[in-house]
Amino acid sequence: MYCYKLEGTKVVPATGKEAETQLKDVASCIIGKNYVGESIISTVFLAIDHNIDPKDPILFQTIIFDKGSSFLFARYRTFDEAVMGHNNAVLLVKKERAERMNLPD
Repeated sequence: MYCYKLEGTKVVPATGKEAETQLKDVASCIIGKNYVGESIISTVFLAIDHNIDPKDPILFQTIIFDKGSSFLFARYRTFDEAVMGHNNAVLLVKKERAERMNLPD
């Protein structure tokens, strides 16, 4: 199985058409989006497995956008991992920003 959809916070197998429909509903794919200074931390549901091993699908990812560039922070297998990973990415960016600006955490 390569395509999936979200039913609430539960990932379920989907047809290609169902995955496409999910992706067209952009808001339903956003797990988290935070702004920290000039950075944007975005975690999304991918709907298509991004792992080589189909028995262990990777379906979520966090990307950090900063000053015109971006980097992949992490990918996740479950909704809960994605939420936790997103929150960790936000904390990391806040900490790095505070260190750069000599601000308290």
